[in-house]
Amino acid sequence: MAAGIMPFAIILIFYALVAHVRLSLGRWPQFNETLTNGLLRFHHALAEYLALGLIVSLYATGIMTVLSFAFKSLRFLSFSYLIHMVFAGLSLGLFLLLPHPFLNWLFD
Repeated sequence: MAAGIMPFAIILIFYALVAHVRLSLGRWPQFNETLTNGLLRFHHALAEYLALGLIVSLYATGIMTVLSFAFKSLRFLSFSYLIHMVFAGLSLGLFLLLPHPFLNWLFD
């Protein structure tokens, strides 16, 4: 179960960022709009770094899954790695459920 904590926490932080931006600005941000509030910029940077960490963790868990199948002494970890990859994939899919104007601004 601990394998799903990181993806779940990242999704919570991203949806909190969506709510924070919407409530602070009163609207969805426009293209090339920078966040002026220091706390908003910190929250945005935190969410970006955690999303990058989630993507990097998928590479690491993929390598570790292959190694755990190759070495019998690590085989007990393979289930945790697979659970982490499933939860990470679900959380990356949940990113796409964010409001369309917010995603346009985020990926701009």
